[in-house]
Amino acid sequence: MIKAPTMKDYLSVAISTAANGKSAAVDLGGHTLCSVSMSTAGWTNATLTFEGSVDGTKFGPVYGSTGNQITLTTTASRHVAVNPDNFRGLRHLKLVSSVAQSTDRTLLLGLDTLSAIK
Repeated sequence: MIKAPTMKDYLSVAISTAANGKSAAVDLGGHTLCSVSMSTAGWTNATLTFEGSVDGTKFGPVYGSTGNQITLTTTASRHVAVNPDNFRGLRHLKLVSSVAQSTDRTLLLGLDTLSAIK
């Protein structure tokens, strides 16, 4: 599992080349996700979805308050802002790419520390 952030407000996460395109679990350490930055080169266009967990063991798809699964349309070098309210209360996240990447791709997760879960 990727460790929780300390003094920084972002985390790096790798999307695997596996057919399911999942990242390892990320421990948000009480922060809230507010953005995702794609790799600058080589990222294959894909839709990203999220799996969330409060305990780090039971993960399921993340849905917004409208009842729709949270999805991001991504391309290389894109910085995508997300609504942090959709991720409040989730301590752990996995990112899932709809397309298998040709090699592991590192994404940066922007975290909101001002409204961190207390």
